[in-house]
Amino acid sequence: MKTLLSLVLLHVTLFATVDITPIEIGEKEGISTTLAASLSTNRGNTDRDVYALSAKVAYDNAKSYVLWSEASFKYGQANAQLNEQKAYVHVRYIRAITSKKFCLELFSQIEDDRFRSIKRKLLSGGGVRWNFFENPNTFGKGYLGIGTYNEYITYLDSSLNPNENNWRINSYIAYTKKIADSSDLTLSMYYQPLARFANDFIYSGLFELKLHIYLELYLSLKVEYNYDSQPPFGVKEEDLYQLTSFIYKF
Repeated sequence: MKTLLSLVLLHVTLFATVDITPIEIGEKEGISTTLAASLSTNRGNTDRDVYALSAKVAYDNAKSYVLWSEASFKYGQANAQLNEQKAYVHVRYIRAITSKKFCLELFSQIEDDRFRSIKRKLLSGGGVRWNFFENPNTFGKGYLGIGTYNEYITYLDSSLNPNENNWRINSYIAYTKKIADSSDLTLSMYYQPLARFANDFIYSGLFELKLHIYLELYLSLKVEYNYDSQPPFGVKEEDLYQLTSFIYKF
């Protein structure tokens, strides 16, 4: 447990929308770690490089709670010009309420994304998660989550985008299914409107196919779509990402 907390603090120090593939209490007892890396390179008419690194550390007491932290960094340039740089650290605590089907979730996150004009975004909140159906062998598992969080955002140019301090409703639906002994498919969708102004909302969708290659090595194919109805000045409403990564679990 002390090792996990030390790693969480280290991630926050290093890095200063998150894949929340549903983690079940008792899925893997003790401390587990997942590392992922991706590199994309183009040469010729377009010179482009994209690097992505992420790490997830979890502690599962196998009875009543799971605590996990994920850190991610992505960097890209085209024709020697920086065109992508973002990072985040996310910490989440999941605790069973009356049974493992109903869980309390508490979370905190820090992120930056200079190409969306975000200098620093801090958020923290909580809610409940319901495992509303479960048929692992045939239909997979489905989850619903509802809660709220506070976000504080500072922008690169405060004259164009004043600092924000908001409360948002946090709602999501997630689905996961084993497609082979060690491979799985995950779908999740978020809807996060401002508590006081429903026309200001964030929508996110994530698709991930994780294929087992050999021993503890996996190949991840991930597509993420984000929509912000009220983005910062000069920033587009939509973002679409595709990422192929190698994942190692231990």
